[in-house]
Amino acid sequence: MPRRSTTDRVEALFRLYEQKMYRIAYAILHDEGQAEDAVIAAFEKILRRDGVPRRPESDSAERLVISAVRSTAIDQYRANARERQHSMLTDDVTACMPATDQTANSPIDTHIEQESVHEMVNDLPEPYGSVIKERFLNDQTVRQTAQTLGISESNVRKRQERGLNMLRDRKGRLDHEIPSL
Repeated sequence: MPRRSTTDRVEALFRLYEQKMYRIAYAILHDEGQAEDAVIAAFEKILRRDGVPRRPESDSAERLVISAVRSTAIDQYRANARERQHSMLTDDVTACMPATDQTANSPIDTHIEQESVHEMVNDLPEPYGSVIKERFLNDQTVRQTAQTLGISESNVRKRQERGLNMLRDRKGRLDHEIPSL
């Protein structure tokens, strides 16, 4: 039997165990995106720490991938729990604060600013735009947004973070553009 290259072994390992790993991760995390991320992170962990098993179809290789995805998914689950706890505290604090301070702006400036924000949010790719709309334009909490969109609270927070980063990047680019006359 000819020896397999490392690339062939990695591909065989992925083909053999990807779906099984996904099902395990999903059973722990109850979220499709996070389960997919856990599978990829587990494969990266295997490649970095343990190396590719010589025989991907062996029982020891199967135990290795199952152990790796289980520990990765559990770590993510615990991180989600910590984030939920932190978010509850943050939501309590921010609920007492006004969303924006628009007392210094004239009504026309406020309207133009709101229209600009709405346009930028509408230009965000899904699923980030819907989270930002629910959280900030509809003044919903993380929990309410999760229920409205049918996703976990940790997904709401992660999508909110990514969406806000996209908005900051766009705003930064707009601030640095030189208007042409």
